[in-house]
Amino acid sequence: MNQNQSAVIIYNPMAGRGNAVRFAERSRQRLERSGWKVKALLQTEYAGHAEHILSPKWSTDVALIVVVAGDGTLREVCAGLDPKYGQAVIAFIPMGNANVIARELNIPLDPEKAVTLLTEGAPSPMDVGVLTLNTGERKLFLAMVEVGYGAKIVHLVDDFRRRWLKRLYKISGDLLYAIAGVLALSPKTHIPFSMKIDGREAHLDIKHSVIANTETYATGWSMTPGARSDDGVLNVITRTDCSLLNTIKLLSMAIRKKRLPPALARYSRARRIEISSEHRICIQMDGDPMPACKEFSVEVSPRHFQILIPQGGKSESGG
Repeated sequence: MNQNQSAVIIYNPMAGRGNAVRFAERSRQRLERSGWKVKALLQTEYAGHAEHILSPKWSTDVALIVVVAGDGTLREVCAGLDPKYGQAVIAFIPMGNANVIARELNIPLDPEKAVTLLTEGAPSPMDVGVLTLNTGERKLFLAMVEVGYGAKIVHLVDDFRRRWLKRLYKISGDLLYAIAGVLALSPKTHIPFSMKIDGREAHLDIKHSVIANTETYATGWSMTPGARSDDGVLNVITRTDCSLLNTIKLLSMAIRKKRLPPALARYSRARRIEISSEHRICIQMDGDPMPACKEFSVEVSPRHFQILIPQGGKSESGG
């Protein structure tokens, strides 16, 4: 990349247990030593700040936006970009818990190593997904939208965190997710829904689906093996059986990044998915609960932005 270009650094001061501030400064030093002009170091101040204020302001004024934060802030920055106009390349210094996008793109999880990509990485296009709710509101996602069983878990955990199990979440988030996973197995929570794939193929009586832009679902897991974030399509898994045995098999295969047999799950690829139900169904997007609704759609926005990855592409080790 041209060393005589300019950059801005956006960081979440709470990320990485407060270490994001330090690595924002490390990023500035790395760039300036290589001849870049860093116009500003900007901290996010509230949810939506990066999406609605910082990203739109800087994306056409600099060549590079460095994001020192977790996946949530990265998503906000990308959501604030307008792909119709010339825009900055994104560089990501992962400081979150899951770091799904870093794992997906083999960006080093060690922030010290990730900083080296600022001058040694190569820009690569990345698709995004767009969730459109029945209110008309559009939400951009980087990794996945989940409907049904898994989304119910996310909603339960969010409710627990806000109420009586907030302290337990601080001690062991994994335990809280396990409790929610057991509770979500109740047949009462399995609301059936139907799905249209690119306006043609109908899937009926679905209880659980993951619509993924990435192969990575969580730390080392994959619900959609083989998915790519740069191929212009979304990968879809649907299940009609969310029994305990079926779910255990799903998790076992996901940990090994393998597909379930056809009798237990159905896999598809699509550019647009339409979902409808007679009742309101749970939705989660990139790990965040979304408003439950009866109808919504999901589609891909190909090559929405460019992000720095290791030279040689995704096949290299992310560290």
